[in-house]
Amino acid sequence: MDFALEEHQDQLLRSAQQWVERSWAKGDISSPAGRRALWGEVTANGWERMLEADFGTATVLDAALLVERLGQGGCSLPIVGSGLIAPLVAEAAGAEVGDDNIGLLASEIGNDRPPTARGLEIADTVIATRWTTDRGPRRWEVTAIPIRDRAELVMVQTEDRFVLCRLSDPDALRSTAWKQADSSMMELIWRVGAVLSAAELVGLARAVLDRCVEYAGVRVQGGKPIGGHQAVQHRLADMLASIDRSRYAMYAAAARVADDAVIVHQAKALAARDCLAAIRSAHQVMGAISFSAEDELHHFHKQALLAANEFGSANHHWSALERV
Repeated sequence: MDFALEEHQDQLLRSAQQWVERSWAKGDISSPAGRRALWGEVTANGWERMLEADFGTATVLDAALLVERLGQGGCSLPIVGSGLIAPLVAEAAGAEVGDDNIGLLASEIGNDRPPTARGLEIADTVIATRWTTDRGPRRWEVTAIPIRDRAELVMVQTEDRFVLCRLSDPDALRSTAWKQADSSMMELIWRVGAVLSAAELVGLARAVLDRCVEYAGVRVQGGKPIGGHQAVQHRLADMLASIDRSRYAMYAAAARVADDAVIVHQAKALAARDCLAAIRSAHQVMGAISFSAEDELHHFHKQALLAANEFGSANHHWSALERV
């Protein structure tokens, strides 16, 4: 497969990098108002709703490249769940999300448990999903739950990035109407979500590796930078190999997402396993500083843990491969 970027893809990545450096790195990410303002810039850049219901594999690859680059820049806005997947799910089920609203996808597990997801602090509407099998193909249902007041939210983790939050009303799901969704379209959308969450994992892991390489060059122990020690060099090389293996599998899956479910399962399973392993290794390279408030590595790790479980965990996708 030829992984050379086309001209429009190169321009997309340059724009994403410029936005990260100009807006995300200097923006207010510690308040819902600040994050909504940054989301407004995402919309203005045309990244929200990049994918349409009749999307092709080329646009999925473009979206994966964008998500990877934003992840590498540390962006914790719910680009995958809100900007790219939620509109497709809403369209597949006929649920209405206005152009002036921010819709967030949340996977609902269990009728008595309110949706928990990233991005609720900026969302106007939660697009919740559920499915049943009854020993046959999955049948999908979707509902739209409006968020009328920020007081309806409970922050599970904040730490200046609002990692995770949930609706406070346990009756939110029982009091709403569920709509039948197009099952074949939902399965395809879920594949796309798995590929894009793998792309986010690759970007986050690459950002962590870059920080480790920089740290290894300045942290002195035994009279020389720790990067000069072979044991550290081997660990960094193993991290790079794991990340690149996940990256190329993700690119291949993005290019064939509509035709090959197997490669999608492989890509998400590899990313959820190997990228998380690389990030865990980073803590060993950087030591105690990586857990401290002044370093961002623990933020990247928490974001990666969430991405690893969105649109199917590693175990879910390994199990799917075993059934093929």
